[in-house]
Amino acid sequence: MAARRLLILIVTLAMAASVLFLPGCGKQAGKAELSDKTSEDVARKIEYLIYPTLGYPQIVAAGDEFIFEFDFTRDDPGDIQPETVESWRASIASSNGESPFRGDLEITTAEKGNSTHWPDGSGREVYEVYRVTAKIPDGTPSDLYDLEVFARVQGDEIGDSQPNSLSITSQFKEDYKVVQLTDIHVFDIEYATSCAHDRSLHDAVYLRKAIEQINLIHPDFVTITGDSIYGQRYMPEDWPPDGERTGSSEYEYEYLWAYNALSALDVPCFMVMGNHDSYNDTVKDGFQWWTETYGPLFYSFDYGNDHYTMINTMDWSEYDRTLERGQFYTFARTLQPHKWLGQLRSGGDEFGVPQAPPAEVYADQLAWIRDDLESNRQAGLRILCCHHDPAQVGSWDDADYGGYRIGGRGQGRLAIQRLCAEFDVNMVLSGHEHHDLVSEIPWSDGAGSTIYTNTTALEPRCDVTSEFPGYRIVQVAGDRIVSYNYQPPKWSYPYYKGVTVGQAQDMNALYDPAIAVVFSNGGDWSSRQDEVSCMVDNSLNSEFREARLEFFMPALPDDSNYQVSGTSGMRVLQVPAQDGWLNIYVEFTLPALGTTQVVVRPG
Repeated sequence: MAARRLLILIVTLAMAASVLFLPGCGKQAGKAELSDKTSEDVARKIEYLIYPTLGYPQIVAAGDEFIFEFDFTRDDPGDIQPETVESWRASIASSNGESPFRGDLEITTAEKGNSTHWPDGSGREVYEVYRVTAKIPDGTPSDLYDLEVFARVQGDEIGDSQPNSLSITSQFKEDYKVVQLTDIHVFDIEYATSCAHDRSLHDAVYLRKAIEQINLIHPDFVTITGDSIYGQRYMPEDWPPDGERTGSSEYEYEYLWAYNALSALDVPCFMVMGNHDSYNDTVKDGFQWWTETYGPLFYSFDYGNDHYTMINTMDWSEYDRTLERGQFYTFARTLQPHKWLGQLRSGGDEFGVPQAPPAEVYADQLAWIRDDLESNRQAGLRILCCHHDPAQVGSWDDADYGGYRIGGRGQGRLAIQRLCAEFDVNMVLSGHEHHDLVSEIPWSDGAGSTIYTNTTALEPRCDVTSEFPGYRIVQVAGDRIVSYNYQPPKWSYPYYKGVTVGQAQDMNALYDPAIAVVFSNGGDWSSRQDEVSCMVDNSLNSEFREARLEFFMPALPDDSNYQVSGTSGMRVLQVPAQDGWLNIYVEFTLPALGTTQVVVRPG
């Protein structure tokens, strides 16, 4: 065999493999139709199935159990949960595939009780729900899945679904990677001072480029630390400005757009809100938009031994978050809230005082953060995610706006620092400032310090600056954070080719992706092709292990396999989909500053 035609191990789920005989792998008769939550015609994304969700997913190992939560009241405190449920059924379908792999889940228990995933005060009226335990069948392929749930009550069937909500893995890794995105800001190109770079009407081109690269890098999960939208030009009574825009308000238009765009991620995505996500447009509060779209205002989750605490630093009153046409609106055409900088109320420090009160006096979200961190002291790592950086006073102080100092002086910045120091938080991931910054604050016991990493915006820039758009990758190995920069001392990963890290340059000149992925079929899988290749060009000075490509190929006669060639050390998984097609996943190491070609052809 020639040197470039390397023998690789192909792990094949053949037609006789037991995983294919999961109930529900074929078309299911008599199943009620569900609305497509990724459609922008469906405004409310979270109805009956309130956990897991696209913005608060669940990661579970094949063969293990997990709990989903179902609310028959749809968060209406005037309604009640049924006393009994006659039957439950749940199924999964792989997200974003050309032809999804499907399987039914075994329901083991169901009980009524308080939600364990929506903390008190995290944005709901009804916290008593049904908690249902389901089992993932052994051998289910590792992938991201949509979850569908049906319940029968008094002869009537109620169904709901959540896309991209269930990530199934073969096992939790000790060595894994996390991608942080922040300040995505989808909006249309008509703001007087906005950047039109890589934008078109209702199309955030830059976001599609970034997601394609993140899907290739294939982290174990993504965190988004706020500001998926902008939402500050039109009051609801002025919407829509033309026949091209849809929805009842600019907020609805951008919320549904961002949700649809983020559903293209092939990995689970844990989200917290930023200031732009949280404004009240006088018709519907941003907090309500968030909890009906993505999930709780604050929550936590585990990955293996490590604990992640996701918090809301836009803890201002509804009045303070209300948009209005300020005194500059006639020429700046930007709506103005009263407050947009960081705050955490209820017992923490007032802005400007030298230290925070003791943690015992905290209430509401601050008390929940305290208790969450205290109950996870034994975690391998403790990582906190929020929008406003607690280490930067400028993220909480008033901002300069038209010659005035407004928008901030929020409470709780030092309280968060105190909690991180007392409970040995290893890292805080944040955004808002649209630049990279890394700082450290020692723990109270002197045994270590909290790394505060503020990450640049994903939103493009149009000026000459050293602050390029990008994302951060956090590498974890054995409960240690081993890397969090593309280049020292602070820089995130650029997703545009040609960025010279640390040097000012014209951001308008950047268009090509930093990692280019080109399929020989142009990514069009609508027709049968027995041989497809993909060229991946990496312009970054960084190697990416466990990069992943997906091919959608017609099944071969006699259940024979495809041959995959191109580089050493590949891992290939061939998963039968349906109607005579295969999903082929190829994991490989993408070299720094290098090009890799992967070819799939009949063996």
